Amino acid sequence: MKILLYFILTSTLFACKKTTLPPYKTKVTVSVVTEDHRPTEGITVRVIHDFLGQTSNSELTDVTNRAGIATTNAKSLGSLWIRTTHPNYYSTFQEDINNLENPKDYDYNPAKQLYHKIIVRKIIKPVSLFAKINDIPFPEKDQWIGFDLEKADWVKPCGIGEQSDVEFWLENEHLPAETINGRTGDERIEEIRLMHKYHPLNKQGFLDSRDEFFNFKKGTSNYEQSILFRMHPWKGAVKMRVPHSKGGIIAEKERYLIYSKNPRSDYPNDFAPEMRMPHHAPKAGYGAEFQWEKKPGEQSVIDEKLGFFIKTRVKLDEQGNELSAHYAKFITDVQIDIRGRIKFTSYFNPTPNDTNLEFDLKKNLFKNLKDSETPFLP
Repeated sequence: MKILLYFILTSTLFACKKTTLPPYKTKVTVSVVTEDHRPTEGITVRVIHDFLGQTSNSELTDVTNRAGIATTNAKSLGSLWIRTTHPNYYSTFQEDINNLENPKDYDYNPAKQLYHKIIVRKIIKPVSLFAKINDIPFPEKDQWIGFDLEKADWVKPCGIGEQSDVEFWLENEHLPAETINGRTGDERIEEIRLMHKYHPLNKQGFLDSRDEFFNFKKGTSNYEQSILFRMHPWKGAVKMRVPHSKGGIIAEKERYLIYSKNPRSDYPNDFAPEMRMPHHAPKAGYGAEFQWEKKPGEQSVIDEKLGFFIKTRVKLDEQGNELSAHYAKFITDVQIDIRGRIKFTSYFNPTPNDTNLEFDLKKNLFKNLKDSETPFLP
């Protein structure tokens, strides 16, 4: 297969590094195993030795043997890309694999041998789920607000939700405007006010940005609110909990797999729908609450290797014994803009007591979602 255009475009990232091939080859040994570390036979492994395509064998393919090993051998750059595929396993596509002889090699010389391990998850039983990328502003702060995972909205009266599967709490405050490039915060704000005085269209865009952020009707935000929103740094915290006895949250890091950071946007013509979290939610071990603290400049910082299992809608008998529960997952960390907006991808199983959260991408129970709202990973 031809090298993706994406690889060509990203060559600019390596402008400071050596992009010419060495006179020797790199032998790449890829070990493919399952979650329980068993070797996996028959996995097709494609190694992109040189994403610039400078030779006829810049990408090579091998199939894993009974020991789960595949090997390729070619002249290579100091950064490799590896893809795995099999009809019965979820694909992986990993970029920027370090192929340097020495991590402190500032000459960027490729290694002569590279050993790389990949964990694959089997396709077992994909099911229909309520799955959606939620990108929403907080309707209020300094109070718990429920979110309905089956409706993908805040509970009434803040939205159309009916059951609080999870609750979020936002607390935040703005700080004094910062001194940047020798100009104090007050001086920078005065410059903005003066510019807006002579350029009304710029002022309107300034106001509109706050309205769009909070999903307000255009014209809702006043000028002083927009100054605080745009010109001041913010800090605060977001908390998440499940408001059900014996329900809760598990932050999944240990078994979280991530190969491609943005598989759909990075590789639009070679999509790898990797399975990042285990197929089933645990039945026990849930904690009561999770919290994020955000300092100025950290609004978009997320943990790239973090997801959450949610146990909610727990029903008990008169003796306090569990009768039923529903299970859900967040496939990524919650992305927070501490000014008052969060983004997360949720998957909710509507069948009581069913822990299966292996999502069938073709059977989303939400209909007519926008592209920006449609999950693309199982």
